[in-house]
Amino acid sequence: MAAAETIFAERGFENSTLEEISEAADFGKWTIYHYFASKEEIYSAVIKKLFNQYLITIKLADKKSSSLREFLQLLMRSMFLLSIENKSAFLLLVQIRADLMRDSSLKFFDHIKEIHEEIIKIYLRRINKAIRKNEIIKLNARALAILFKGMALSHINYILIDQKKMKIAIDDEIQFILNIIFDGIEKKGTEQ
Repeated sequence: MAAAETIFAERGFENSTLEEISEAADFGKWTIYHYFASKEEIYSAVIKKLFNQYLITIKLADKKSSSLREFLQLLMRSMFLLSIENKSAFLLLVQIRADLMRDSSLKFFDHIKEIHEEIIKIYLRRINKAIRKNEIIKLNARALAILFKGMALSHINYILIDQKKMKIAIDDEIQFILNIIFDGIEKKGTEQ
């Protein structure tokens, strides 16, 4: 699966072949057919595995945190570490989100949609709890959840591309996103 993940991340689904996957995995093509009926089935298994891992990451951040800020901080740290330790997995997560916006007929779409809804429910529960506890202002919780997911993944993706040869200061990047979410960008006070 790791070999397929790398090939799909580097070349995309359409440009990947079973020959490349079997070569990268050090398996014969027919050995792969013993486990999977097609390239589509391999891709589906890889994507399901990644989204299940993403859900586990979110559940772990949810369990270990007491405030919304801490939840988002733990979640972003996990996503940054994933993006550094397994760039292929992170790039596939970003790619598949774009693919799903274009084509909802993909075989694994229903499974991914279920995971997405479970993830959104966790976000909504955390945001609504933060509203009740006066951690944040009252606002559209679903819109904030979607905004955060999109903003965090896009920012991490940008950092990966922009900082290829530099060490990524994870704590600084996390604090940057948290500051925008919780403090905004508008100057406060009389200095405007």
